[in-house]
Amino acid sequence: MKKRVISALVSVLLIVAVMAAMPLSVYADENVTVNGQTAKKGDTVTYTVYLGGISDPLEGAGAFINYDPKCLEYIEDSIGFDVFGNAMYNVESGQIYYSAIDVIKGFDLKEEKMIVTLSFKVLDSAKGNVTITNSFDEIFTTTNEAEDLTENDYTLREETKVSDTFTGNNAPNAGLDVNEIDEMQLSSDTSLDEVLFGTDIENIQSELQSKIAQIGSDLASSLNSSEATVSNAPTEGASSETTSAAASSEAQEEPETHNTAIIIIICVVFVILLIGALILSIFAKKKSE
Repeated sequence: MKKRVISALVSVLLIVAVMAAMPLSVYADENVTVNGQTAKKGDTVTYTVYLGGISDPLEGAGAFINYDPKCLEYIEDSIGFDVFGNAMYNVESGQIYYSAIDVIKGFDLKEEKMIVTLSFKVLDSAKGNVTITNSFDEIFTTTNEAEDLTENDYTLREETKVSDTFTGNNAPNAGLDVNEIDEMQLSSDTSLDEVLFGTDIENIQSELQSKIAQIGSDLASSLNSSEATVSNAPTEGASSETTSAAASSEAQEEPETHNTAIIIIICVVFVILLIGALILSIFAKKKSE
């Protein structure tokens, strides 16, 4: 009898223990960690990257954000940029690529600034430890375009936050989805340069080269004309020069001053157009790479 009672009590205790442990197991199974932050299925994970410590202006950068598509789902249009105001990006399953370039003045990143932020939804299939990472494909300054910066040349900080729902991001710039550019090109049958600049960059370079050549020709003609005016000036006797010295001096100074002003203006315009052509050439080179 006693054995039966003890056996029944043990059975009851085992049943109670199993029932008590079941909710804990289910609860534990529902939770995952994303970059060390605890999250449950259905939560929103916001990932933000900060960059700084770069002494020279940053001319361009391109980077991959990698994640596990079996555990996380990118929330459409959640990506945003701060210092990279002209950034372009491409979203694929498990990987998002973004890039930005400024060949004129570069990006000021001496102090830490947010460069990109985006959000993901935790899927029901998520489990264990999940990671989101940022890795630069290229990163270079205006003073050294040939070599990429190393990890010792900048500071990178990654921030991961978990919330119940997605409420948008506070980034000032939305960036440009390259897929939208493709759609714009298909609908208007225009090139990427025409989408970004309103015309083809090769046409701009061709026009600049033509204008530079024309200005150079005009400058040469103007210089030849000035030399001819000086060499062909009439010479008279000493007495005539003495009596008309004042009138002759005024007559010669006026065209010389006028010619000098024209030459200076032409030179300034020539230099400006030359700089413009150089900038466009650099951009075209970066785009082709």
